[in-house]
Amino acid sequence: MFAIFFVRFADIMVTGDLGVQKGCAKIYALRATPTKLKMESIAKTWTPYRSLGAMLCWKALEET
Repeated sequence: MFAIFFVRFADIMVTGDLGVQKGCAKIYALRATPTKLKMESIAKTWTPYRSLGAMLCWKALEET
């Protein structure tokens, strides 16, 4: 989180964050919260902007 928001690294993926996991499940219409391995495989397509992908997953939780 520190590396994304304060240092502003563009390619950091927080696979263990519950908000990112739930947002990813919502975006990809997954039935269950994805595991760390599933998150890593999904996030490979986001390279080199995985930090942006993580932020969009968090944002997806705000949308109802």
